[in-house]
Amino acid sequence: MYLKNTHFFGWINTFLFGTDFFVIRVGLYRMEPKRQVRIALWITPRSLSTAFLKCMSTFEKAQLFQEPFFTAKMFGPERTVIIPQFDSIFENLPDVKNYTYEHVKNTLEMDYPGKDLVFTKDGAKAIYGRFECIPQGYQHVFLIRKPSKVHVSVEKLRATAQGIGVDKASFYNKDQKCLPGSPYRNLLELLEHVRDVLGQKPVVIDADDLTISPGTILKKFCGIVGLEYSESMLKWKPGPDPRWRRAESVQSLFAGMTDAHNNSYSSTGFTTRAPGTGTETPFSELSDEVRKLVEDSTPYYEKLAAMKIKIED
Repeated sequence: MYLKNTHFFGWINTFLFGTDFFVIRVGLYRMEPKRQVRIALWITPRSLSTAFLKCMSTFEKAQLFQEPFFTAKMFGPERTVIIPQFDSIFENLPDVKNYTYEHVKNTLEMDYPGKDLVFTKDGAKAIYGRFECIPQGYQHVFLIRKPSKVHVSVEKLRATAQGIGVDKASFYNKDQKCLPGSPYRNLLELLEHVRDVLGQKPVVIDADDLTISPGTILKKFCGIVGLEYSESMLKWKPGPDPRWRRAESVQSLFAGMTDAHNNSYSSTGFTTRAPGTGTETPFSELSDEVRKLVEDSTPYYEKLAAMKIKIED
């Protein structure tokens, strides 16, 4: 027997047996490696973003980041929010001393071999004014929620912080990025930068739609970003995922200060509700401060909502 013209990734050709020729054509194909998907989720506060992170944690081969730019903004050497009561503590947190914006960008752009998904979620206000640090190679997704729900929830957290000695005004007035309409203004301008400068088509998800039809929204989301949808995305284990990368000292500090993430951490899936149901504080019952925040935010929210993934096309 004589084997002629063998090519490892081509065709195995002709076998000779004496004077008879038998042509065996066996196709051997190179298996292309699975394409790694990189997603940056930009959020407004209190928009089910931690639940969304837990949803992304259902992917086994995933590299996951929890608000690294927020860590730089609040606690790193370039922090812009100054809370006098805790400033001396933040200066001595060992694992945030290197959390500069450039460090976060470089970390997100690193190679993560063996991972099918690299996912980071962060606040739009955290990157606002530092768009040059937006990591390259990511698909950018924007998570929104009705301003009344967001601002009422943030107000409760501010009240909790005030109860442990943090000046309530620190969360807004000392932050140079708190423009009228924030945080929706920050999110919209970030989206416009991604669309107009980076040339990406906006992907917007409304958190309220995730509570009405999570399967529908996630299936459409996966189709857009190139992930394989599975119903296993709808259920997860309670508690933080040990794969989430965030400064441990920051995580511990927030756990001690507020119960901001308790519901998300204890959740095992998206809490669903029927359309037209759910709790929302009537506008007339809002405080004057929150009412003004909602009024300033609504035009930006409406522009964002006009681009969102819809439950029904």
